[in-house]
Amino acid sequence: GPNRFDKTADTKNYTYYVMSLVIVAIGCTFAAIPAYRIFCEQTSFGGLTQVAKDFEKIANMKKCEDRLIRVQFNSDVPSSMRWEFKPQQHEKNAVFLKIHISV
Repeated sequence: GPNRFDKTADTKNYTYYVMSLVIVAIGCTFAAIPAYRIFCEQTSFGGLTQVAKDFEKIANMKKCEDRLIRVQFNSDVPSSMRWEFKPQQHEKNAVFLKIHISV
């Protein structure tokens, strides 16, 4: 009777719920790749560099006297390259007195 029908309906609901979770998990996996790439491009995290686009603004920049700039070196390479090297220094503090721009 009615108990058997309720168990079948519960089983169907459970199956739909699990399948929905699997589909959402797969969708999140595919969405995470471009989201991470966008995050890295915006923050320079993960070794991605930013490219200057506003050349007029750069050309009209004021010279900063005695500004201390910290330059960090990394040795990130894809695992498929199988290169092993490390920078001699992890970071270097430098004072830049002049801006050189070549476009």
